[in-house]
Amino acid sequence: MLRVNNRIRKAVEREGAAYYVRLILLSFAATVAITRLYLTLTGFPQIGNGTLHIAHLLWGGLALFISAILVVVYANRWVYTWGSILTGFGVGLFIDEVGKFITRTNNYFFPPDAPIIYMLFLLVVLVYLEVRRRPQRDARSELYRIFDTLQEVLDRDLDAHERADLESHLQHIVTLNE
Repeated sequence: MLRVNNRIRKAVEREGAAYYVRLILLSFAATVAITRLYLTLTGFPQIGNGTLHIAHLLWGGLALFISAILVVVYANRWVYTWGSILTGFGVGLFIDEVGKFITRTNNYFFPPDAPIIYMLFLLVVLVYLEVRRRPQRDARSELYRIFDTLQEVLDRDLDAHERADLESHLQHIVTLNE
């Protein structure tokens, strides 16, 4: 555990992290597939004029920026869902244009771009598999999860499953301190 000025800096995995990463994966894959299908069916239209071309990677960058702003500004849980979807959408639009960035000719149709997109997707799958494992269950991590779940109490949206999870986290802390 890294301590700086008596502060604990060890990261704590968010409750539901696997769900949010799964949303990123699904929206990423769907965005690349739908974008490629749309562009193929429409003859690869371009937004702009003879000089300018507004590439869809810019829309991806905008989605990533909006996602980051949402997650930084708002504390509600629904923000994680929308942030995850926007992140997958933004990364999908961005990475779809990878051929333009790895060739001198800005070749969108550069054949190795598909394996690069697939490798990035597989890296996110590895992240998903990592966060899907059982989270750490020390008292500090449990308290983070409890405070996160208390948002549901504040929003008067605590369902039976969330209440059971909250009670389980509290009981685990009691067990650790006995």
